[in-house]
Amino acid sequence: MNLNSLDEIKHYIIQNFKLEDLIKEDCDIKKIGSRLMACCPFHEENTPSFYIFSDHYHCFGCKAHGDAISYVREKKGLGFIETLEYLGAKLGVDTSPLKKNKIDKRDWESKSRQLKAYQLAQDFFVKQLFSPLGKEAYIYIKKRGFSDEQIKAYGFGFALNSPNALAQYLQEKGFSGSELEEYSLVNNGGENKFYDFFRGRVMIPIRDIQGRLIAFGGRTLLPTSPQKYKNSRYDKKYFLFGLEHAHKAIKKTGKAIVVEGYLDAMRLWSLGLDHTVACQGTAFTFEHMQQLKNLAKEVYVLFDGDRAGRSSALKLVSDSQRVEGVSFYFTELPDGEDPDSYTGKNGVEKLGELFEKSPALIEFVIKDKFATTPEQRTPELLKNEILPWIKSTKDPLERAYFLKKVSELSGLDEATLKSGLLANQLPEKKYERELPQKIEVEVKKERRESVPFKQLPQYVKDLFGHLYFAELRDELDLKHLKILLTKQIHLEYPWFSLAEELLFYLEKGEGPCFKEDPYTFPSVNDPEAQAFVFYLRENKGAFKCENRAHLIQKLMREHEKAGLQTQIFSLRGEIKRQSENSGGKCERQLLLEITELYRRLTKLQLPLP
Repeated sequence: MNLNSLDEIKHYIIQNFKLEDLIKEDCDIKKIGSRLMACCPFHEENTPSFYIFSDHYHCFGCKAHGDAISYVREKKGLGFIETLEYLGAKLGVDTSPLKKNKIDKRDWESKSRQLKAYQLAQDFFVKQLFSPLGKEAYIYIKKRGFSDEQIKAYGFGFALNSPNALAQYLQEKGFSGSELEEYSLVNNGGENKFYDFFRGRVMIPIRDIQGRLIAFGGRTLLPTSPQKYKNSRYDKKYFLFGLEHAHKAIKKTGKAIVVEGYLDAMRLWSLGLDHTVACQGTAFTFEHMQQLKNLAKEVYVLFDGDRAGRSSALKLVSDSQRVEGVSFYFTELPDGEDPDSYTGKNGVEKLGELFEKSPALIEFVIKDKFATTPEQRTPELLKNEILPWIKSTKDPLERAYFLKKVSELSGLDEATLKSGLLANQLPEKKYERELPQKIEVEVKKERRESVPFKQLPQYVKDLFGHLYFAELRDELDLKHLKILLTKQIHLEYPWFSLAEELLFYLEKGEGPCFKEDPYTFPSVNDPEAQAFVFYLRENKGAFKCENRAHLIQKLMREHEKAGLQTQIFSLRGEIKRQSENSGGKCERQLLLEITELYRRLTKLQLPLP
């Protein structure tokens, strides 16, 4: 079947997808007369008011209305293209034409091949678990409290304690050693010899919310292994383990439990707590919270030991406050206990009682800070951690709420805390330069003369100009902007200092052009930079526009492309030097880096949405 455009794929999916099959995954459908009805999956109700037709659905209660595409987007929080890929996979439709260019299509084909390798590996692991060689692993899983039905449902497997059993199996299936190395399934031993990445481990498949295999996790059974748990290489920051299993239960209950490890999550599933996910030993990130935003109204953080009492806990609270419509709680386990051990000793009912008593995350974290700090060091705690954290909070309502909480937990009145915020000993933190002061001084000595602003590329002048006149933080992607201006792009003196100064005011939520003295910046004592700022003020009309955010994004792209081209030029020079003098990165690695830079450069050529 040749579907060659987005419209053709979309039309085919809408015409051929049976909406009833999709919706019954989330709710019970009843046939009343000739009509299909259900209790609405988008809001709570006891009497069905959700009608399902052949090509659309409609709720007479909450007015939800749409087709198969809108249903998946709303329920799973996927983007438009991701939704078409998800539904296309269910229908067996090739969605590669959705990719905008040949580079993206090759990426899609590469990911499809990786998915095939992962599925073959998963089948291999499962087969070994139920073979005589997997007996020890099978006994271990059973001792952890999993039934035979759960072992199969959760996809448990076993990696043989063999040098290259999986490597040989997948190479026989047509995969090269370099491909399998990229997929974290083998290690390269040199001389074209490849060894299994996982050996002697109970294996757990890790999937994204669409159910696609993206990685594996393994728990060792070897007493001499230095690593108890080992995972494929992938970015845990953006993935919550088990969300594909838990999202229905989370949506139904409005609650999510977040644990540290995948075995903890699976153990709670086995006890009926299907609304559990795991952040896999890494921090519970803002990106994780965003994934739960459209599914849960309450999130319970259930970590081992005293995780929330660490120094990063205040960031956890700050991130949670940025997620609208969700309440976060911290469920404290007794010292030395984890979810598995606690439920094994006390049962799931006792864990339920802990959830009911769970304090709000912010209350627990601040209270824990005071409880674990000696009384004589409380002023130091307030001065060095609590008040700077509150001061960094941009929203005035959030700041007032935090002050009230700190006042309640510390016993200090709010007026005293507010005076602490305004005191000289708590200066507002400026944007930190990437270079240490010592190195910065050396750089400035090398550049005795500043680069005239007339020599700046036009897109740099335009970018600085629009940043100068930007009135709202919402017009900018500050995170991307910081990385771009301070790490990816090389700016000559004094322009890196001016970039820092502009970022400092934008981070405060202030337009740089509205500062008290519009012609000077404190840390940019250079006549060229000051002349440039004067030039901007005198040519304000040239920077008027209706969609500044779009224009800034376009200029950032130009800046980013220039940086990538510089990196490519540098790497080419490195390859040339290596041909003359051995040492440094191998040529193959440098060529791979150049290829990746060209891939990024090609993506930047695409039109902005």
